[in-house]
Amino acid sequence: MAKVTLSSVVIQASGAVGGNVFLKGVTGNIVRARVSPLAVNTPARSQAKSNLASASGAWKSLSPSQQTGWNNYAAEYPVYNVLGKATNISGHSMYTRLNTRLKQIGSVQIEDAPTTNSVGYIGPVVGAYSSAGGGWMGFYNNTGVSGDNSQYYIFATPNLSAGTTPDASKYKYVNSGSNSYSGSYVIYQQSYSAVFPSVAQAATNNIWVSIAAISTITGVTTPPVTMSAYYS
Repeated sequence: MAKVTLSSVVIQASGAVGGNVFLKGVTGNIVRARVSPLAVNTPARSQAKSNLASASGAWKSLSPSQQTGWNNYAAEYPVYNVLGKATNISGHSMYTRLNTRLKQIGSVQIEDAPTTNSVGYIGPVVGAYSSAGGGWMGFYNNTGVSGDNSQYYIFATPNLSAGTTPDASKYKYVNSGSNSYSGSYVIYQQSYSAVFPSVAQAATNNIWVSIAAISTITGVTTPPVTMSAYYS
């Protein structure tokens, strides 16, 4: 890292030029080498990129009337992030989003926009985070009503500092699975550990989960239920 003395011609420098970054520090103007962040390319991340590219590229093969159908659908129905915030997006983005989800859960992609925004009933979700439920991070539907053509769609955070409430960027996709009424837990211990292998079991962990119902036909989801969790 080197200090820079500016002249009457150049009185301020900031940002990146070529392989250098100019910034102002407490001791004066500084130039340092530009460093690109390391991108950890895990199998899950590679698959997610592949799913996104495939769904986005397929938009070009749709007919004008199909694209119009997606534009109309997107204008009428919002999408929800892992914290339940609703946002309206473009028809192209909606087509990409729903088909990326369908590929993610192993379902067939769709070309026509859905005719409804309904999803099989999710009901109140019961979560268990201890071995008492047969393993940590288990869920079951305790309503007596099974969701038709739908599954749980689960995101979770790594272990966070005590007292931290995460924003949406902290959540990663864990898995999807049955939301049928059965009265018994479906356990996602292995799925969570595959995404966050460094998280060790501890009763003091601060782990958050976002769980929604996703249609296996359209990729549409319900607003999610968000809860904090821990291992014990």
